[in-house]
Amino acid sequence: FSHPIAMEGEEILFSAAICGIPYGNQLGSENLLNYVEYLTALVPRTQETLLVRGDEYVKHGFLRQKTIEAYLYRAIEEDLFEVYYQPIYSLKEKCVVSLEALVRLKDEKLGAIPPDEFIPLAEQNGTITQISEIVLEECCRFLAKHVLPNPSLGIRTIHVNIAAAQCLNRNLKESILPVLERYHVPTHMITLELTERTAIEAPKLMLWHMQEFGKIGMGFAMDDYGSGNSNCSYLIRFPFREIKIDKNMTWSYFENPTAKIVIENEIKTIQKLGLPLIMEGVEKKEQSDALEALGVDMIQGYYYGKPMPETECLRYIRRMHFAKEEYGKS
Repeated sequence: FSHPIAMEGEEILFSAAICGIPYGNQLGSENLLNYVEYLTALVPRTQETLLVRGDEYVKHGFLRQKTIEAYLYRAIEEDLFEVYYQPIYSLKEKCVVSLEALVRLKDEKLGAIPPDEFIPLAEQNGTITQISEIVLEECCRFLAKHVLPNPSLGIRTIHVNIAAAQCLNRNLKESILPVLERYHVPTHMITLELTERTAIEAPKLMLWHMQEFGKIGMGFAMDDYGSGNSNCSYLIRFPFREIKIDKNMTWSYFENPTAKIVIENEIKTIQKLGLPLIMEGVEKKEQSDALEALGVDMIQGYYYGKPMPETECLRYIRRMHFAKEEYGKS
C-alpha cells in the first residue's frame, strides 16, 4: 500500500494496519469490528503505522463508549435527559436577557456523563436529532410556564443548539415550528445556535434554512466563533443575528498579546456589521470589565452564572431582577 492505485483515472491511496487484540474473547465477536474501528481511530495514521495494539485502558474506554451508547437509547425512551440553563448577561442593561439551553445526562452507575462524551456518540449513531427535539420541547415548556406569564423576569430568548443532522433535513422549519405553536411561544423567543462545522456541512441548504426561518422571525447565532476555521467569511455568507465568541478565544485574549490584537480586530469588525456579540467563557470580574470597555454586548460564563437546572436558574434570575418571589416556583 505504499503507492497509490489507479482506478478509472483517479489515484487512490490505501493504508492498512494490523490490530493486536490480546483480549478479543472478552469483547465478544459482535464487538470486535467496532473495537478495531475504535482502536484505529485513536492512533494518528501514517504510512509507517503498521501495528496498532490496544491495552486495558483502551479496552475500558471502548466498553464505556458502548455502555454510554446503549444508555442514550434508554435515556430517549425514558425521558432521562435534563436541560440546564446558563445565563447570558447584558453588559449594557446590567441584567440577564437570555439563556442557553444545555443538555445533561446522568446515570446511577456512570454518574454525570460529560456532554463532550455523549454528544459525539449521539452524532455518530443518529440520536442527536431526537435529543435536540427533546431539548426544544423542554425549552418551549419552560418559556410557556415561567417566562411568558412573568415578563419581569426579563428573559427575551433561549438559545437552542441545532445539530448538523437536523440542518440536512429540508423540512427543518416544519419540525420546529409546530413545537413553538403547541406552547404558544413567539418565534423570536427561540434563537437557534449552530457551529461553523454545521454551517459548512451543506452551505446552500443552510443559507436557505436561515432565510426561511428569518421570514417567521426566528434567528440564528454563530456559536464558537473563532474555533476551527470560523472567520469573517461566514459573516458574509450567512445572515446570522448574533455572534458568540468561543471561550478559548476569550481566554486567549487575556493570555496572549498576539491573540489580543487579533480578537480586538474581530470584535470591531462584528460591531461594524451591527451584529450583537456574546463573549463566552468569562470567569472573572476583570475580564468582564475589560470586555465591557471594548463595547461587548453580552457575556456568558461562570462569572455571571454556571449552567443550572430550571428551578435554580429561576431563583437566580428572580434575585437578579427583584422579581416577585412566587415567580418560577413549582
